[in-house]
Amino acid sequence: MAIQIAKAMGLEVNGICSSANIHLVRKLGAQKVFDYNEHSCSEIDTTYDVVLDTVGSTKHFEMRKHLNTGGRHVYLKCDLPQIFLALATRFSSKRVKTGISPDKREDLEFIKGMAEERQLCPVVDRIFEFSEIAEAHAYVDQGHKVGSVLISID
Repeated sequence: MAIQIAKAMGLEVNGICSSANIHLVRKLGAQKVFDYNEHSCSEIDTTYDVVLDTVGSTKHFEMRKHLNTGGRHVYLKCDLPQIFLALATRFSSKRVKTGISPDKREDLEFIKGMAEERQLCPVVDRIFEFSEIAEAHAYVDQGHKVGSVLISID
């Protein structure tokens, strides 16, 4: 939903994904989409205010050149290396941000409004039964899911 939310805020959105997902990323609202099998991040000469990594696959020291001064490299999936990067870059003009942000009522109201206006299109990859929760975790850990993985509780 990150692409859709950014578009609703009036932001320009570009995406990087596999060729299999280019159509989906464009449909969600990205203006430019790069196939990571054809273009390495180092070949892209655009700079951004925010680089949002939803799967933890980018390296900050490669992405720094793509950040404007004051830009942020945000990891939604964070492990210990990203946490250390966030600490190490906290006084830099090109910071790493990660971790959990507090829910703010106005943010949730904004997303609720988008959902009510049908401006959000959830992408569901797979639905697992509760009894298959271990398989669901293993599937997500492969790093190739597209959208959300849901657990059905009946």
